[in-house]
Amino acid sequence: MIPRKLIAPLSPGLRRVFALADEGMSSLKAYQTAETKSEIPCVFDNLLHLPDQAAASEAVIFLVAGSDTTAFTLVSAVWHICHDRAVKRKLADALKQAFPEKQREGEYPALLDLESIPYLVACVKEGLRVAVAVPGRLPRVVPGGVAFEPLVVDGKVVPPGSIVGMSAYTMHTSESLWGENAQDFEPERWLGGDAKGLDENLVTFSKGARNCAGQTLAQAEVILALFMLFRNFEIELDAASEKGIVTKDNFTQTVEEPGLLLRVRRV
Repeated sequence: MIPRKLIAPLSPGLRRVFALADEGMSSLKAYQTAETKSEIPCVFDNLLHLPDQAAASEAVIFLVAGSDTTAFTLVSAVWHICHDRAVKRKLADALKQAFPEKQREGEYPALLDLESIPYLVACVKEGLRVAVAVPGRLPRVVPGGVAFEPLVVDGKVVPPGSIVGMSAYTMHTSESLWGENAQDFEPERWLGGDAKGLDENLVTFSKGARNCAGQTLAQAEVILALFMLFRNFEIELDAASEKGIVTKDNFTQTVEEPGLLLRVRRV
């Protein structure tokens, strides 16, 4: 109920929140006034039953809810790519081959075009696997009733109502699933003939009915960011970050100070 002009000068954080809210509303208005609708569904297509303010807020949640996890995934992927010169060179070459001409300022390639670059997609998937932005167990309640089959794990029936969980870190570092190099950043594992089967073991966004609603947006953000970074810049790790980044599990992983330090030169 307090006017923005009184609050905004007191808090830079709130000013950024207000800016996000305004962006959500302007995006909704652009959607509503567009002469033609895109063939590709967007979040507003599923929010038509809500008042404008609620619809705009729901859309902004998609950006905010996954910001820290997506940022950590991007930091982790950039470190691993830069740490392996062969991977970095392969990625840069693949991007340059797909887009020989640099984009002008403010121009971005279509997402579908970026998703058609196999090595870029492989780096994104391997980044999602290795980063494990939410490494711990996510609790789930075993359903019951006549509509559900009993949950059987290793030959043992888990009773309805039991709370179970699975660690994404355990899944993503299992040598039985990923091989002896499970701890290594290997984009090539996603380029083999059995790569489609690996998606079943990638639980970055959880699985099932309670999986991450924003996973498509998160992957698009990482794809676009890696393209812009490694197509337009020569990036090297600063000496302070050569040995790695220090992380902390706060349910979502965060990078401790001083963060990831890079040396960047435009190419």
